[in-house]
Amino acid sequence: MPFLPIFVFLIGLALFITRNKYRLKRNPPPHPLLRAPTMNLAPNFPEDPAMQQLLQLLHEEIGLPKHKTLRLDTSINFDLGCDRAEATQFMEALEQDFAVDLGDYDAYRYFQPPVFDVFLKHRAKGRGAKVPLTIGMLYLAINTHRWDTQTLENLS
Repeated sequence: MPFLPIFVFLIGLALFITRNKYRLKRNPPPHPLLRAPTMNLAPNFPEDPAMQQLLQLLHEEIGLPKHKTLRLDTSINFDLGCDRAEATQFMEALEQDFAVDLGDYDAYRYFQPPVFDVFLKHRAKGRGAKVPLTIGMLYLAINTHRWDTQTLENLS
């Protein structure tokens, strides 16, 4: 029994020394995209919260390159190498996260069909050369909350 006060004292001392080790941090570290800038942004690139959220979504769904400079005219289908499957998930997330009405959005306009037709018998009308789908088009669609193909493609 005479060792009990010494034991309690040592436990109290250990708790006092490690008190900051388990304490919740008041200022959580910033998001990885903001903490260490891993991508190059053009000088006139918008830095508002909508664009930051769009870049985060692009990073999660498609992946952003570290070696290319991102501009508003950077296309996700040609420059970033986004395929149809990734674009489908991305556009669903865009519609959900930003409340964008994808009225006349047509994936065939920007991406190849999912199935390759070996005999090329059924080539759909107007499905020839693909149009670039740019970050600027996505940004404008987010700000207007609707997808208007004519307006967005005349932007570039």
